[in-house]
Amino acid sequence: MRILQATVLAALLGAASIGAQARSLLDGDYQLESWRVAGQLQQEKSQQPVTLKIDGNHVSGFSGCNRFMGQIQTLNGLKIGPLAGTRMACVQPEVGVKESDVLKLLDTSNQYQLDQQGHLVFMTANDDRLVFARKGAAAAKSVTQAAAANDERVIQIAPETRTCSAGAGKMDCLQVRESADQPWTMLYGGIDGFNYQPGTLYTLRIKETKVDNPPADGSSIKRSLVSVLTTLVEQ
Repeated sequence: MRILQATVLAALLGAASIGAQARSLLDGDYQLESWRVAGQLQQEKSQQPVTLKIDGNHVSGFSGCNRFMGQIQTLNGLKIGPLAGTRMACVQPEVGVKESDVLKLLDTSNQYQLDQQGHLVFMTANDDRLVFARKGAAAAKSVTQAAAANDERVIQIAPETRTCSAGAGKMDCLQVRESADQPWTMLYGGIDGFNYQPGTLYTLRIKETKVDNPPADGSSIKRSLVSVLTTLVEQ
């Protein structure tokens, strides 16, 4: 019984640690850049743009006419809400439509991505999305700059591998990219200290070291895990 209790406690502590890492990375103030509903992409051009603030598991912001607040969970997927807010009527009809779209997208988003430039993307099951930009150029680049100062990189790992060539044979290679708007590319050689689990989208901070006189079939770069910044398990 004690062994079972210890195992459950360890699992809960591990889950809490992952959640804390994700929250610390997302914490901050954001401004809406664009949104997509039913395949229609629209840009935020208002002098009073939609804003978002994330602080731990609390979310708040301005949706166009009203203020909103609620909860956000990032462990094993994304869940925002329930949301509460003020009830001011929108004077301009188009702003009212935007506010309705934004609140609906927040409520139905089940995935998120955060790239190195500070763009936070909330996505729904049918690929509608909200794209926010972290406020302040310095804040938007803080993760990337901190990594670069130590010969490190922040990368994303795809939820699935791809078969790739390794000399005369074949192997499963990780797929990587540096931001959400880039295509996936193959990573040969793996990442020391990283335990990949299929079906999980990772954001990692890694260190790259040049390898002197690498073997003919080996990589000239050694990659080591520094930290797991976020994990998103596909539902």
